[in-house]
Amino acid sequence: MLSLHAPESMIDGLSALRASFDEIRIEEQKIFEIVKPVTEVLDHFFDPSKTGLTSALMFGSWVRGTAIPSSSDYNIAYELPRRLTENLLTMEHGGAIAILALVDRLLKEKFPHAKKHPESGSIRLTLDMGAIIDLRPCIRNAAAEFAYPDGRRQGAWRIFSPHLGIEAFRKLDGETRENLIFLCRAIRIWRDQKKVPLSGILIDTLAYRFIETSPYRRKSFRYQDCIFRDFLGYLSSIDAEQEWWYAPGSKEPVFRKGNFEAKALEGFHLVQQAMEFEAAFQHRAAWKIWADLLGEAYAII
Repeated sequence: MLSLHAPESMIDGLSALRASFDEIRIEEQKIFEIVKPVTEVLDHFFDPSKTGLTSALMFGSWVRGTAIPSSSDYNIAYELPRRLTENLLTMEHGGAIAILALVDRLLKEKFPHAKKHPESGSIRLTLDMGAIIDLRPCIRNAAAEFAYPDGRRQGAWRIFSPHLGIEAFRKLDGETRENLIFLCRAIRIWRDQKKVPLSGILIDTLAYRFIETSPYRRKSFRYQDCIFRDFLGYLSSIDAEQEWWYAPGSKEPVFRKGNFEAKALEGFHLVQQAMEFEAAFQHRAAWKIWADLLGEAYAII
């Protein structure tokens, strides 16, 4: 961790950002309506009699509460019918890869630009309205655990626990006075503004680890710029050779997409400078830095 010399929050430099987050509403039923054209394709193939043998489950940033509408996609786990699951579990090789290929083919018939992502066991596509759907076909094993095709392990089934991850995240957010979710959203804005190669799940994973020991984790919102600054420092000090981490509350690996340490270090120094300007009542100079980091919409004078 870097040595921190900047003063503590003086005028709450992230107030505009926080106000924008207050407008975000997470309505699961509305999201299921948005993704319905995608799940209907699979329902028609796997459950033509409409017997309810298939189901879709939301997971990811929207359920954790860390999504931002401008860039967060909709993660859907699509549970395959049990009759198919039983056959798949008896296959020693190829079952997971075959399922991913089948779902990819089915979705491409209606959504030609759908793209298979074997490393996450999902199919990604964009609807006409601009919504990005990331659909992960899943089965349940004998212990009723979800499993998805893991392309990083030659198509083996990878266990993942969406409910446990959501519970762990919400619990820690409550213990940190909602500072965890705020931080995850704020870093997404910075990531998009600065084009940093960080996935949403990696942001959430690293923020979860960081905030457990932050001295500001239980402080009021007026210290959120301190948390933001310190987290950038934390990101900058991560070993560039480390390729993956476990997601909160589960044993699902989260992989890096590229080097983010250098941009995090630059951001850390800029936030520190902005806070020093605020302490010296040079507010315009401070807001100029915040605008560079987060966009003009969050730096209104």
